[in-house]
Amino acid sequence: MGKITGNRNIRVLVAALLALAVAISTAGAAFAVEAPSTVALDANGGKVSPQAVTVTAGDVYGPLPTPTRKGYAFKGWQADDGSKASEGATVPTPAPKALYAQWKAKAYKTTYNVNFTWPSSAGVPKSWIPGYIKTSKTVTYGKKYGALPTRWRVGYLMKGWYTKKSGGKKITSSTKASITKNTTYYARWKAASADEIAKAIAKAAKKGKTDKERIQAATDAVAAFTAQNRYTTSEADYNNPTGVFVKGASSCAGATRALGLVLTYMGYSWEHVNPNQWTHQWCRVHTSSGTMWADADSIHVGQDGEIHGTTGTGERSL
Repeated sequence: MGKITGNRNIRVLVAALLALAVAISTAGAAFAVEAPSTVALDANGGKVSPQAVTVTAGDVYGPLPTPTRKGYAFKGWQADDGSKASEGATVPTPAPKALYAQWKAKAYKTTYNVNFTWPSSAGVPKSWIPGYIKTSKTVTYGKKYGALPTRWRVGYLMKGWYTKKSGGKKITSSTKASITKNTTYYARWKAASADEIAKAIAKAAKKGKTDKERIQAATDAVAAFTAQNRYTTSEADYNNPTGVFVKGASSCAGATRALGLVLTYMGYSWEHVNPNQWTHQWCRVHTSSGTMWADADSIHVGQDGEIHGTTGTGERSL
């Protein structure tokens, strides 16, 4: 009987010791400290030093270096799973293998200077059109410049926008911005005849989607020349396109004929209303969408009857 009781006590003791061992093992696992691990730092197109840090899962990140990248602002570190990493933040379990730099492209102000002296005798003073002399837009590093302003100059055609007044590099709408500060670009010019200028205006204006858009673009361009002109009815070529486009001296008749020449190159038929009279003059334009008027002096275009201050025929009253 005593032997049986002794065996039972031994079994109970063994079971208790086994349970204690399991409890100790479990508690040890709960309080186990993760071993430190190395996390790579991927600058993701930039530069960083050092290129790795040591972290411990469940602990917090220490100081993390700030990478640099031309044209970009650093937005922080991120792990593969999308979690953010910063000094003081908890390191996930398991610790990430790598952290990746996150960036945002910087934006810069670009200014476009016409790079010529506005005529002192111009019909429109320079102070009235500061946006024509200089205009600005924002571009993003690494992105295309997109649409660039078009400018017109008496006696010249524009060759493009350049990084310097002379020399420098040309930029276009498809150029990708590589600047890292606000930058000014300068128009470059080449001498041109009235015919060459009229053809260039026609080519640019034909990009419009509708007759009205195309004719308005042509009218705006001719008006840019007449704004630089001095009004006269006595100088040579005052009443023809040469006076408007090349000599910088014109009258209402000259402005109308200059616009008419552009319209001709655009494929429109037109009539000169009130030619060679001491009264207002404009172009009556025949299009597939109906008869329109175009006025290079008032810089307006419209269908018959749409003009401000019209008569019953849809033409300007004096």
